[in-house]
Amino acid sequence: MLSNISKFLLFILFIVTSCKDHDITIEKPCKFLGITSHSIQKSYNQVTNYYYDSELLNNDSDLPSQYTVIIKSSTIDTTDQSLISNISEEHLYFYEYNSDGFLTKITHTTTTLNQGSNRSTFIYDNYPSYKQGRIEVKEITNYQYQTGLLSTRNTQVSIIFSSENTTTKTQKIQITKTYTYDLDNNGTVLKMTESFADGGKQIYNYIGANLSSKTFIDNNGAISSSSLYEKGKIKSLKSGSNETRYFYDNKENSSKIEFYYNNSLNLLFEYSYDDNPNPELLNSKVFKGILDPFQILITTEGVNNLISRKTTNYQANMNYENKLNYKYNSKGYPETSLSISDSNTNVSTLTTYKYQDCQ
Repeated sequence: MLSNISKFLLFILFIVTSCKDHDITIEKPCKFLGITSHSIQKSYNQVTNYYYDSELLNNDSDLPSQYTVIIKSSTIDTTDQSLISNISEEHLYFYEYNSDGFLTKITHTTTTLNQGSNRSTFIYDNYPSYKQGRIEVKEITNYQYQTGLLSTRNTQVSIIFSSENTTTKTQKIQITKTYTYDLDNNGTVLKMTESFADGGKQIYNYIGANLSSKTFIDNNGAISSSSLYEKGKIKSLKSGSNETRYFYDNKENSSKIEFYYNNSLNLLFEYSYDDNPNPELLNSKVFKGILDPFQILITTEGVNNLISRKTTNYQANMNYENKLNYKYNSKGYPETSLSISDSNTNVSTLTTYKYQDCQ
């Protein structure tokens, strides 16, 4: 008879032999790459087609390395099929990191091409109106850190504009922000102060790891705006006579936003969601050492996917609703969505979601 130890060794041998005979497949995590969408807006004697495409590429450390967004719109006159306007806008982002994984540089290039007609002209800055124009914007932002936290953000902007009525014009802008921190005895951030070159500053207060309030103070020392947060989610924003209030459902989806002017409710947004995961949350929300997040590929704040957006404008006495219907993949993420508006603008949008390793 075999001893218990012998039986155990035979069992292990069987497992090892089985593994040799059959390849072990490790499921790769699902990655969200972006979306492609096409919208059609119909109005009196006009049809506008909108195209949007985004794609995110990550490096070997699963950090964003390149992000591309292409936006196009074309409006025609339905009575004679003549072109009214044609607009294209392309954004290209490149991300660079140091050996410790800290973001050190973002290069963002935007190219906008505008084509108008006798019925449509464009205006840029204080230059003469035009029908054919090109705007190129290049932003280079460098990030520096001290003791693992962002200390300086320096952005250099170059703008080149030209049209049939304006010779090539170049404008350069530099924006510098510095950051200081108050820490508790454990090294946890209690307050972050973001200072601007003109003397203005923005103060962020934290409870634990969550943002609790944000206050913007202009260069004259006056409070320009203030906002309150709960568990890192914004609850209210006040600026002069304007106030915006934010509400969430029990899954932390944004459910309602109210806009007030002089304590009077002027505008109301109401949202509802499905029970499936939002693919946008598959991507990184924050960068190492940077407390104030700037998310990539984020267009909605929901944990789930938006299925209804209702707008009520009390000043104009108008209300309309957008509804979205989804087709999901085997992981429960959206494959496509169709959005139809019941407003007078008569807009419909078909969106396709792009993934990697998510079948």
